Amino acid sequence: MAKKGKEFIFADNVNASYGAFFGLNLKDLVSLVPSFILSLLLLAIPPYTLIFMGIKLFLFFLINVGAIAIKVSRPVKYRSNITLHRYLSFKKQYQNRQKLFYIRPVQKAGDGR
Repeated sequence: MAKKGKEFIFADNVNASYGAFFGLNLKDLVSLVPSFILSLLLLAIPPYTLIFMGIKLFLFFLINVGAIAIKVSRPVKYRSNITLHRYLSFKKQYQNRQKLFYIRPVQKAGDGR
């Protein structure tokens, strides 16, 4: 019996990035910065009354939680390394690909097909 040598087994969901927060890597966290800045600008817009500040704080919370939820969600159950953004881009590429249509050959009168 011959020796096979070393055998390396990697899990299906190997990801080279380091999870910093909620399983997001640093690149994903940096991509959340524009939504955070947008929500801060929303807070800076006057008026500063209690009711409007409450509404603006609610929108601040909604924008940031929504952005984090989109980044954290994993639509494919058994593939934790596929994010919602990648999944939607895969679906878009699939819909926009060149489609192949095959035309059935015309049957001739004497042909027995």
